[in-house]
Amino acid sequence: MITADPTEPMSATAMPTTPNGKRYARFVLLFFLVLNACSRGATPTDSPPDPKPPAAPSVSSLGLIRGRAAGLNYLEIIKGNVGASAQLPMVVVIHGMGDAPNADWLATLRSPARLILPQAPAPYGYGYSWFTYRVADEKPDYLALEIQQAAIQIAQAVVELKSKRPTLGKPIVCGFSQNAMLSYALALMHPKLFSSAFPISGFLPEGLWPKSKPEAGKAYPPIISMHGTEDLLVPFAPDERMIKHLRGLGYRAELVAFEGVGHTITAAMDQMLIANLEKALREVR
Repeated sequence: MITADPTEPMSATAMPTTPNGKRYARFVLLFFLVLNACSRGATPTDSPPDPKPPAAPSVSSLGLIRGRAAGLNYLEIIKGNVGASAQLPMVVVIHGMGDAPNADWLATLRSPARLILPQAPAPYGYGYSWFTYRVADEKPDYLALEIQQAAIQIAQAVVELKSKRPTLGKPIVCGFSQNAMLSYALALMHPKLFSSAFPISGFLPEGLWPKSKPEAGKAYPPIISMHGTEDLLVPFAPDERMIKHLRGLGYRAELVAFEGVGHTITAAMDQMLIANLEKALREVR
């Protein structure tokens, strides 16, 4: 399960004791402080160095492929019992604010696919961020501009990678929170590039909503969104309004509400995402 809150360190009073009491307690306290520092959601004052991978993709000791496209670092993961040179459907997985490229939440995906995980350019906390403004800042025009700019750069990276990597069909895009916004933007602003989109716990500022019906003869990717009704960081209501607006114009858009869920991906949401991705990958193949 992915949550927006960092892991809390164990308190000193909860630590186990041994005959070497004090020295052991100090060691365990230091361990948990370091562990907590590496968790998600850290403050933006401690920024990591921005790794610079080689221009050509390189394979790490774990079999992960790292590279750079359109000015963005990216991580490539091959799913299924196939090699990196196989022609595969591409899934663009966008990480959240303060996070880094990570596909742990897609661990149960079984279909052969090439996962592309772009890294946001701006250091934020112990991870990275795609834009400066947040929903809570209540500056929708600034947020909309940054979403547009980030979506353009990711789209450029996807075009570049499609030309370099053996890709089957149009890519699929998915993301959580800040990057559900980017998933929406990519599907609506760059519809020729993508076959489907799966945003989780996000929406677009109204300034980015389409104003007219889909162009005749122009294919737009279907959008299946999920959102918790008790989300306090990225509220459910604007997402619901946007989906109704899109459906009213004739776009293929669906919102699945998860009652009582906050800003998180629950096990049920993850299962639904995997099922949707498996179906979309079958359609691409």
